[in-house]
Amino acid sequence: MKNLFEKQVSSGNIDRVTNRLYNLMLFSIGALVFSNIFWVVWQWQVSKDADQKVYVRSGKSLFSANLESSSDSRNIYQARGLIETFTELLFENNAENYRERLNAALTLITAKDGQAIVRGFNAEKVLENHVKYNSFSRLQVDSISINMNIIPYQCTVLMQQIIVYDGKEVANPIGAKFDLIPALYSDENPFGMLITNFNYITYQAIVKP
Repeated sequence: MKNLFEKQVSSGNIDRVTNRLYNLMLFSIGALVFSNIFWVVWQWQVSKDADQKVYVRSGKSLFSANLESSSDSRNIYQARGLIETFTELLFENNAENYRERLNAALTLITAKDGQAIVRGFNAEKVLENHVKYNSFSRLQVDSISINMNIIPYQCTVLMQQIIVYDGKEVANPIGAKFDLIPALYSDENPFGMLITNFNYITYQAIVKP
């Protein structure tokens, strides 16, 4: 009888220990699941907040603004800011800042289109002419057209590059059509878009009398 009683007591203790271990295991699993859910929700919120930060152009500077929640936070102000920044970097330069500004512009366009622009500049000897004639250029944007009703966004820009040398000014009309595609935000590209399918078009500026 004593051995049977001791066996029953020992068996009861084992059952209690087993139940406690089982409950502890369930609690640990629950805590792990909860922490994973919390981390996923937190990461999603951080990503959403970061995507809602846009950079709006005001004169020569950029400032950030928070957009209302939407499926795509990119808006026409970002698109215009990207186009204005890109064209100024590309077509306003001199012998000293040519390479620096060109490299900055290339971060706002796809590699394929950027390489095509560089080949064109090299063929036209832009840098060599700046050095030879001690010239510089500034940009006058005449119009920017952006269609954001379709993706990729379709854009047209008409502008005049004013080349200054030897006390003279020569206007070089430039037209371009291209698309804008979504891209990751970065310090180099705070607009969240890239220029692609860049092509020059004929533009004859109206000369004011």
